[in-house]
Amino acid sequence: NNYLEIKNCVPSYNKILIQFDPLSNKKIKLFDFIQSINKKNNTPSKKKQIIKIPICYDNEFALDIDDISKKSKMSKNEIIDLHLNTEFYVYMIGFMPGLPFMGNMDKRLSMPRKLSPRLQISSGSVGIVERVPESLMDAVTGLSGSGPAYVFQFIEALSDAGVRVGLTREQSLKLAAQTVYGSSRLLLETGEHPGKLKDMVTSPGGTTIAGIHALEKGGIRSTVIDAVVAATNRSNELGKK
Repeated sequence: NNYLEIKNCVPSYNKILIQFDPLSNKKIKLFDFIQSINKKNNTPSKKKQIIKIPICYDNEFALDIDDISKKSKMSKNEIIDLHLNTEFYVYMIGFMPGLPFMGNMDKRLSMPRKLSPRLQISSGSVGIVERVPESLMDAVTGLSGSGPAYVFQFIEALSDAGVRVGLTREQSLKLAAQTVYGSSRLLLETGEHPGKLKDMVTSPGGTTIAGIHALEKGGIRSTVIDAVVAATNRSNELGKK
């Protein structure tokens, strides 16, 4: 029973993004509900529960184990023993149900990101992602945790721009989303610096450089940097409460 008309909730390391309709008449009730949560005495539980997760390391399921073995210079059995004998700590329950983010992994299993991430993985897969020190978790929240909202806002702005120049809303939104998706995938697959990729599609005196000039004139770089810094600082403030 979603009486507050919440659209979606996106958790991160130490905060949660609540998406709602700003025009809804339930907005005040939602704000009151959030404030009531903040005022409650939410003392972290000291109870510890160990959950055992069955894992299959056959090549059919452990798609990256050969690559990890090569980069870590450990045998498959050594990797499996190291992984199985580690007691992981669940730091957050991810961006969707059933996707916990676990830490305390042995440094020997820490691998760089794949240049071309898989678009589909099997149900029940366990992945190893970017490792950062505890002191940088607020920065991760400011960039990656809050980042989807920045990207969604940029897509929405692109879509509005498309409508402004004559496209339908449906056409604009689809083109904007596909543009961001395609650009991100190209960056990850090639491993090239984004500035180089930008230059590759920017011809002298052309349409793209005219658009880039307008973005720079509006201060897009400093605005994005300010947004990440503000989110990082806010994450740090919330973590101290």
